[in-house]
Amino acid sequence: MHIIHQLHTLLQDRSVGLQFRTDPHHDRFFALQTLRRDGSTRSTPIWLAPAGERWYAYTPGRSWKVRRIRRDRRVWVAAATFHGEPRGPWQPGHARILPRSQRRRAQRAMTAKYGNQFRLFRLIMIINAGRRYGGPPVGLEITLDADPVFCERDAGTASTGTDRGGEAGAE
Repeated sequence: MHIIHQLHTLLQDRSVGLQFRTDPHHDRFFALQTLRRDGSTRSTPIWLAPAGERWYAYTPGRSWKVRRIRRDRRVWVAAATFHGEPRGPWQPGHARILPRSQRRRAQRAMTAKYGNQFRLFRLIMIINAGRRYGGPPVGLEITLDADPVFCERDAGTASTGTDRGGEAGAE
């Protein structure tokens, strides 16, 4: 727990607004909302890095967010705290799982933004690849729609942290 607390202190975010197109505030943490089978949303913390007009993420291939994106590509993104609590408006977009041949795009974008923190994250993903919700890493490419919007439906219904019933049996 001591290491997690140190990482949290090291990575403490700034309370600034969401600026996706150019990322002038260099937000460190984001909340990614995906749709469950029943149509409700699920919000999870994620790192995102810009490259051109798209945003990239790197995550375990068997994670619930990847499973939900395979089912429905619609996503919403907001700048967030370290714990994934949104602190700005949600911006709609679409995500796609990059084929293995294009995964380096996500790796390059993430390394450019997060540096050694991302390299450490990749090492941890390799170590945890055999775990139930680990798996081989995948790159996500997110294309955001034109302007940020605030969705009242999502503000009150999105869950953060783990799913209400526990992520393992929720989907």
